[in-house]
Amino acid sequence: MSGVDPVYQEVVDESEEIESTGHVTVEGDPRNFIKNFRDKYENHPNMFFPTYKRLVDGEEVETPDALEKARNVETLSQAQEDIDFNHPALIYRDGTYSEFEFIPGDTLEEELEASVDDIGELGQDVGEMTANLHENGFARYDNRVGNIIVDRSGIEDSEPVPYFIDGEYVETDAQEGDINLDLVAFMDSINDQDLEEFREFFSGFREGYGQVPDSSIGLAGIRTVAERTLEKDVGKSVKAVMNTLTAFYINNTK
Repeated sequence: MSGVDPVYQEVVDESEEIESTGHVTVEGDPRNFIKNFRDKYENHPNMFFPTYKRLVDGEEVETPDALEKARNVETLSQAQEDIDFNHPALIYRDGTYSEFEFIPGDTLEEELEASVDDIGELGQDVGEMTANLHENGFARYDNRVGNIIVDRSGIEDSEPVPYFIDGEYVETDAQEGDINLDLVAFMDSINDQDLEEFREFFSGFREGYGQVPDSSIGLAGIRTVAERTLEKDVGKSVKAVMNTLTAFYINNTK
């Protein structure tokens, strides 16, 4: 591995197989989930998050620096020992460099696009895990279906198992505004799916999570429609409108 600091290379050279959450992985395996957090100027993942946060919680959104991002993800990974949700186990961290266990599978976004048969069950699992995170003060912010991997290897369970990844923006002391915005990011990431897949998935999510704030559904719908309109994708804009209305209906009739 080129560009690796000597301390980490020594760890790799002396590595042994470690077992966590049913998987067996090796430090330095190129398939592992690796993130080297950097200090750079950047906006929060969603441009209107700061305004919403000020209105709801009366506080500013603080974008973490590189070291805080690495620490936040480490905290999220370790929290699964006490909270019922799935996150790749931390294998190694040195400052802003983090390495997490390899999770085999596709992202939930890819699963939705492939119209898998058990999408409702996956929605319920993700809803339950999201509720557990929120009830324990965590909000991932960059909470998109592209940041969830579905493990169908059968190593951990005979059923598909979702894992939350890439939580560098996680808020570890989440207030109401943080939790609502976590849901906005999530809804925004599924709003332009085909209606049938959306209905089945969101029905499962609603069953697992419970009542979703209508404000989060509405804000996510506005954001998705605006984005797809700017991209001149009329088809996905229409899907986003239909899915938002469907989410309102499911959310208030279950």
